[in-house]
Amino acid sequence: MAEFDPLSALRDADRTRYASLLYIAEDHRAALATLHLFDLELARIPGLIKEPMAGEIRLQWWREVLSGERQGEGRSHPLASQLMDVVAQYELPMSGFGMMLDGRISDLYSDRFETRTELEAYCGQTRSALFQLLLQIVDRQALTLSADASGHAGCAWGIGQILSSAAMDRGAGKIRIPDDLLQSAGGTAEDWLKAEDNAFLGRVVGAMVALGEEHLDKANRAIEQFKQEARQVYLPLAGARLLLRQADRMSAEVARTPLHLSPFRYHLALLQRRIRN
Repeated sequence: MAEFDPLSALRDADRTRYASLLYIAEDHRAALATLHLFDLELARIPGLIKEPMAGEIRLQWWREVLSGERQGEGRSHPLASQLMDVVAQYELPMSGFGMMLDGRISDLYSDRFETRTELEAYCGQTRSALFQLLLQIVDRQALTLSADASGHAGCAWGIGQILSSAAMDRGAGKIRIPDDLLQSAGGTAEDWLKAEDNAFLGRVVGAMVALGEEHLDKANRAIEQFKQEARQVYLPLAGARLLLRQADRMSAEVARTPLHLSPFRYHLALLQRRIRN
């Protein structure tokens, strides 16, 4: 059996995340790629199952692999085996993985968010926890300063991704925009799903963009206190900035057309962020 190469696997699965790792010290790349692959694996589970319970079983399998209860099974799974090695090498806490796994349960049921606070909590579990784990690989000492940086970074990245897939979600009858934000914009979830009122749709997108940019600005300020190497963990925020700007330009059309990151613009944004940091 060929040896599992997490960097090659990440390049095939998500070229934007792969590109961000090319600006990080080479000796950290494989471990970071492994965590990104784990995150992508969790994110794709809802699309692979017909019943939520099947997804919960899969999430529980990962939980038991990481806790050591299914170590033998984990060793027969290339990504799980690699992840187990990374966890042991860097002494990564199960609490971080637990947050990621818990957060993905709501994806299985297409749970709606009643408030922005619930949206931010979801982003914290599914994105901020990942940033914290990534940071522990690159600079464990930075963890004492990282709560604000990772918290806001996860929200900015998550909101950008939610806007990016909003049209596909709407086509499937799903919505990840909080009810209180929809109400503030003068409508309901049903109005968003109908996508007939451009003025309403534009207000919703504008409010989501503003929330994402608020978190992005706070994340960037918090990241400034880190050493240069630790800052590179947050390079994916270059993509978040581009998605938020694109959503702002598209306005109501975000509900109908998925966002798309230009590879050239993304690589340029990565380079600019790397130079600034």
